[in-house]
Amino acid sequence: MSSPGAGKTTTLTKTIAAMKHDFRIGVMEADIDSAVDADTISETGAKVIQLHTGGMCHLDADMTRQGLLELDTSDVDLAILENVGNLVCPAEFDTGAVKNAMILSVPEGDDKPLKYPLMFQVCQCLLINKIDVLPYFDFDLEECKKRVLKLGQMITDRVGVKVTVEDPEYWGLAEVLTDEMAEVCLSMKVRKPMTLEQIARKSGKDPERVQKLLDEMSVIGMIEYNWENADHHKQYVLPMFVPGCAEFMMMNDKQVEEHPILADFFENMSRLPLEKVTPMVPPGGSGIGMHVIPVEKAIPAKQEYASVEHISHWLKKYQDKYAVGACSCRRQQRVRGEGCGEIKGDLCIGVGDMADYLVETGKGHYITQEEVLEILERAERNGFVHQITNIDGKIRSSPSATVHLVSAMHCVHLSCSTHRICPALPTVPMWKQANALPVVSVWRSVQ
Repeated sequence: MSSPGAGKTTTLTKTIAAMKHDFRIGVMEADIDSAVDADTISETGAKVIQLHTGGMCHLDADMTRQGLLELDTSDVDLAILENVGNLVCPAEFDTGAVKNAMILSVPEGDDKPLKYPLMFQVCQCLLINKIDVLPYFDFDLEECKKRVLKLGQMITDRVGVKVTVEDPEYWGLAEVLTDEMAEVCLSMKVRKPMTLEQIARKSGKDPERVQKLLDEMSVIGMIEYNWENADHHKQYVLPMFVPGCAEFMMMNDKQVEEHPILADFFENMSRLPLEKVTPMVPPGGSGIGMHVIPVEKAIPAKQEYASVEHISHWLKKYQDKYAVGACSCRRQQRVRGEGCGEIKGDLCIGVGDMADYLVETGKGHYITQEEVLEILERAERNGFVHQITNIDGKIRSSPSATVHLVSAMHCVHLSCSTHRICPALPTVPMWKQANALPVVSVWRSVQ
């Protein structure tokens, strides 16, 4: 979708040329009259039909259905619909498309998102076209990207950094979030639970629409949810990057396949915030928010430690509520071709409400306590590190309080660089919070 003359047909011809060897592409060209665009597309060799709207300025789902029947999709892998050039009506009618893409050309100006907000809200992809003429027009790229930029700035924990489009806080989020999603996130506060009703009220959007966006962002990994309150109602949380949304995004396997740049995003957001600080923290943390204890099963029975220092404490606390998902750290290493990414397997264990979150958003599956113990024991045999990530406190008022991830990363120690395997681990020493267990690391020496 776009204004007339923004470059829809030209963009399609280039897209078809790049993809025609991998996909059988069919195109439905919609115009009030003529077959100019359909004739242009036919020159690419792609299957194409022309739809005439009979004076209407848009298509709807029924018109699309008729078009698909005429196109005959039996030999089509990817069907593309070029809507009528218009920034108003096409945004108001659902064509049934799986994804909506919009083209904004530089000569149109950077104020179009303000003048035609709905069009920009319903699209999952925005292409800024004709950028070769940027020097000749008053077009501010930053202005078009300001919502995602503002969100990246809001949740980054890099002190003193003004986020730009060159920073991972922007390009990582822009890879998977729409402008409308960013707008909803901006109505929230970092790590402050809010109900659907509160978010809808703050964002000024219809609750039904907000629910759909929250569901989509939960699958993406941008939003967490839990039931950690007195009456056990569902509440949503905008997390920090690491530990938080950058890790959850990496746990979505299909998403990472489609957006491999998320691996670079995760690595950057786990390293950049503290890269100048963590090298100064001695091994073991020296009491700075982290401590090292022996492997639990090697502790003599007569020794007694606070229950928070034992993984079994959390297994008992959330009995029969466990899930496991892929190791986000190893996945990012594998995608980036570095470190010990070749070690595969589901190793990140969630308990309590986090177990439900992992399963419901497609990032993991439920397991039994016996399976949890088997994973932990297998990790110990291989000389891995156990971590408990709980940045929100040892005890909550709610009986369903969640430890975000228990044994969040099983990282190889000594056999290869911990930093190269688990990007999140260098940030561990600086997690400091009252009445909280930032991390318990159980180290096993590998001979």
